[in-house]
Amino acid sequence: MKIDIEKLESLISEGLNINELSGKLNVSISTIKRLMYKNKLKSLSKEKKKEKKIKISFCKFCQMEFTYSICNRIRKFCSKKCSLDSNRKIIEKNRIKINEKISKKLRKIDNKGICLWCKKEFVKKNRNHNCCSRSCSSSEINSRPYNRERISNMFSNLAKERYKMGDTTIGWKSRKKLDPSYPEKITMDYLDSKKLEYEYELKCGRYFIDFAFKEKKIALEIDGRRHNDLEIIEKDNRKDIFLIENGWIVFRIKWKNDNKHYDKLDSFIVQFGLE
Repeated sequence: MKIDIEKLESLISEGLNINELSGKLNVSISTIKRLMYKNKLKSLSKEKKKEKKIKISFCKFCQMEFTYSICNRIRKFCSKKCSLDSNRKIIEKNRIKINEKISKKLRKIDNKGICLWCKKEFVKKNRNHNCCSRSCSSSEINSRPYNRERISNMFSNLAKERYKMGDTTIGWKSRKKLDPSYPEKITMDYLDSKKLEYEYELKCGRYFIDFAFKEKKIALEIDGRRHNDLEIIEKDNRKDIFLIENGWIVFRIKWKNDNKHYDKLDSFIVQFGLE
């Protein structure tokens, strides 16, 4: 169906929109849009701008008169600057009340907790944290009845398999088979040069003594860099308490790769009269 373009132009000039044009000419909206695009015709309904209703008001901060177009939100201030300045004034006036509210909210949040394993007080990073460290968490989980049964069954099955294969050893009786560390090697060489009688990695309860002088019950411990960690310091303290309770004298030397290490060993030998 052919459409007269002059007729289309006349209807557009009357101010009809696309829907009204399709109804009058009995043509689909898409064909009218296509014809308008080809002939570069524009509907006057789109070009008509809505008249903005303007309202006069007074700024709540500077009391200056200003105008704005009516929309959903009513304007109270003439500019953003006035709005920010008024908010600052209100905050300054109510600063004490705001601080009290914040402090009350912070008091309600309890970040302190007691470790389920070592019973020490610690600061919680998360409200689900029940232990102060990973070691405490793992030991607490393993101490639960279900886990203890599971672990014991697992080790018993391993022991049975090892017994079938001809291995009759149970656990570690000593750590002598392990290679000594670099600080321990140097200490060992120096003690051997002095021809002192000692036992390396002597088992005492659940602990191992680095260099044990059995006759005088003196335990010499060589502490490397890893002994500066908080967890290992706590383990060392527990070890020292256990050895002292069992009649041992504990002497610790911090490792440093210099001649001062030999001076410390000499002072240790002189102090306890080991020569």
